[in-house]
Amino acid sequence: MFIFNIKKIKAKLVDLSFLIIFSFLIFYFTFAGLKGDYGLLKNLENIAKINSLEIELNTLKKQKLKLESKVVRLGDSFLDIELLDEQARKMLGMVRSNEIILD
Repeated sequence: MFIFNIKKIKAKLVDLSFLIIFSFLIFYFTFAGLKGDYGLLKNLENIAKINSLEIELNTLKKQKLKLESKVVRLGDSFLDIELLDEQARKMLGMVRSNEIILD
């Protein structure tokens, strides 16, 4: 009878150890799936970062187009008299007597 009780205790300890190990593995993989380097929260964070960088990229592309247009208009092959006059006045600080300066 004493031997039978030891076998029952060993069986229950084995069952308990499997339960503990299985519970730990479930906890570990759940935590890693949410908070790990490749987890759900990191993925959402990366998506938000991508969206903000795309907005910044679009803004920079618009600025680039404006500057390219200005370069073309100031270039040798194309002469925009108004733009040339505006740039010369800014650089030299000159104003006509009948003009008002707005900054």
